[in-house]
Amino acid sequence: MVGFTLLIIVVLCLIHIDGKPVLDYNRICREYVMWDLYLLVVIAVFFSGCLLDDATGIREWLVILLNPIFGGHGQIFFIIVILIIGVILTNVANNAIIGAIMMQILVAMVPGLGIENPIPFAMVITQAMFLAMLTPAASPYAAVLYANDHITTSDIFKYGSIFIVVALVVYLVIGLPIANILF
Repeated sequence: MVGFTLLIIVVLCLIHIDGKPVLDYNRICREYVMWDLYLLVVIAVFFSGCLLDDATGIREWLVILLNPIFGGHGQIFFIIVILIIGVILTNVANNAIIGAIMMQILVAMVPGLGIENPIPFAMVITQAMFLAMLTPAASPYAAVLYANDHITTSDIFKYGSIFIVVALVVYLVIGLPIANILF
């Protein structure tokens, strides 16, 4: 998918109409890419990977810390708790960073919970991290939502909260079983 997208970008940059490229890559990068957010996500993903490297011992510490909570409860309890914690955190902090942290927790806990295929769980966690809309700091699109003059803060909280709960139920009841079948 990434390769196909890059191919389309290159083709659109090479095609010229009236002496101008169909896709002006320099202008797009200069005017529309949020480089500060991109850099923040890259740094967060890099450091979360470094912090949970086996040499630091943090992964083992995390497993020791979380095993009493998740140890005897099973996979569904684990995913529900991680989703709830993740969605709460992602609505007050940047969703990309919280998502990276939740993925590291998933990777650390997979062996101890007997999860043979973590991909469906990772997919559900990734989708849940996009439910970041209750505060402007949650995500770039939440900031745009708050900047809209036609929507009040109380409406965002009221309807956003309802949407988040419904989406989590759909992810768990429909999304996780389908992901397990597909992967």
